[in-house]
Amino acid sequence: LVVLAESAFWTVRNFNHRDLHALFDVSSREVVLRGVSALVPGAHRRVMRRPDMYGPLLAVMTLPQILLLAMDVSHHHCRRDSLLGKAVMVALGLWLGLSALYRLTGYLVGSTVRFRHILSLCGYSFCGWGVAVLLSYGFRSEVPLVVVGLPTALAMGCAFWEQTPPSRLGRNP
Repeated sequence: LVVLAESAFWTVRNFNHRDLHALFDVSSREVVLRGVSALVPGAHRRVMRRPDMYGPLLAVMTLPQILLLAMDVSHHHCRRDSLLGKAVMVALGLWLGLSALYRLTGYLVGSTVRFRHILSLCGYSFCGWGVAVLLSYGFRSEVPLVVVGLPTALAMGCAFWEQTPPSRLGRNP
């Protein structure tokens, strides 16, 4: 048991040194470009080539602030300090839960998308949803949720469509 624990420790430690640097080594300009490309179906190649976690974490951690701001704007009189922790946990749970669901779906249809790519794509899609929530409270309408949210969902679908072999989808190669 001790040997297994020690082996797991050194495996994780080596992963941290090599791979974590690669996952967070991205410029701010690249993060903005990736966030904008998350709104455009078919423009996900940049994320698929080299996934990162900096932009997705930034988007996921910004969403709770946007939701709490929307509650303030709509005069729901919430206590931000008491709801912030819950909102962060909901956003993290949603990101990880959706990513796991997408990975399971990808596995069932035979997609070649790796979990790292799914985490990155799903995290960048939160940029679109954050913009949609901000606009929907600004316009007092659900139209921005459809106008911005639908292309974000289609962009995720396009990424899976391109990474799934044609024979698994019933398409002729």
